[in-house]
Amino acid sequence: MKRTLIRSAAAIALLCLGSSLAFPQNVTGSITGVVRDPSGSVVPSINVVAINEGTGARFEGMADTDGQYTLRALPIGVYSLTAETQGFKRFETRGIRLQVNEFARVDINLAIGATTETVTVSSQVVTVDTTTAVLKSVVDQKRIEDLPLNGRNPTQLMRLIVGTATDWRADTTSGTT
Repeated sequence: MKRTLIRSAAAIALLCLGSSLAFPQNVTGSITGVVRDPSGSVVPSINVVAINEGTGARFEGMADTDGQYTLRALPIGVYSLTAETQGFKRFETRGIRLQVNEFARVDINLAIGATTETVTVSSQVVTVDTTTAVLKSVVDQKRIEDLPLNGRNPTQLMRLIVGTATDWRADTTSGTT
C-alpha cells in the first residue's frame, strides 16, 4: 500500500514537471508601436486592430496615454493592422509577418481627414529589435527543405545563425562565440 502511494505521488510529480517544462514553448509574437499625428504628437486612446490574413482572427488593443500600443500573444502568421479615430483618416498596413517570439514594431502615422478616407501603407515591415542586444533568427521552412544537410542533422541548421559556434569535440552547436 505504501509503495503504491509513493509510486502514485512520483507519477503525479513527473506529470506536473513534464507539463511545466512544456509550458514555456512560445509560438506567438507581438506587434507594438506608437501612434502619432502629422505634427509628431502622440495620439492616445486609439483603437488598434490586427487581423491574421490567413485565418481572419481579429485581435484588438488600445493605445495608452503615451500613444503606445502592444498586441501580445498573436499566433505566428501574416497580419494586417488598422487604426482609426475621429478627425483622422483610417490607417491600414498589410503584410506584417510575425515569427516565433518576435516583436514587430509598426509605428502608426495618422493623417488628418475624415474617418471614411483610408491611408493604406504598403511596405515591408523591418523587424529590428532595438530594445535588447539579443541576436535571433528563424530558419524558415524553405531553407530547411532546400539546404543540403549532412545526414539530415537538424542541429546543423543552427550554424546559419550569426553568433553560433560549433563544438567539434561533441558535434554540438552553442550560442556562444
